[in-house]
This record gives sequence, C-alpha cells and structure tokens, in this order.
Amino acid sequence: MASTPKGIIYPSNPSAQADLITDLETMANSIDTALGNVTIDVDSALSPTSTNPVQNKVIYATIGDINTALDTINGEVV
Repeated sequence: MASTPKGIIYPSNPSAQADLITDLETMANSIDTALGNVTIDVDSALSPTSTNPVQNKVIYATIGDINTALDTINGEVV
C-alpha cells in the first residue's frame, strides 16, 4: 500500500477504504468540472476602468510608447 498523505486518516476497513476513494474521486471530478467552467477575461488594451488582467504584450508596447515619447521630449530620438 502507498504511503498515506498527511491529514488523511486511511481506514483499515476495505469497505470504508472503497468509500473514501469514491468520495475523493467525486471531489476531484467536481473540482475539474468547476475549473473547466472558469473563464478569465483578459483585456487586449489598457483601460482606466477595467479590473481584468491585461496581456503582457500590451504592457510591453505601452512601456515602449512611453520610452519613445520620453526620448522625443529629451531630444534623443532613437
């Protein structure tokens, strides 16, 4: 028998063991189903009002635009 994970009391009764395994499988399937239904909206543009995450490339492009604007202001057009 494999080692018992900490926090789980593994019953010695075979019937109770089977019930525990069934319960754990049911919980795992419920979690898989719940996570499968989760969607995360990711914005493709910066917004002053959105609370969604933003794509990395949007942040990178915006920082690039800011750097270009600062270089222009400082007279260091690259």
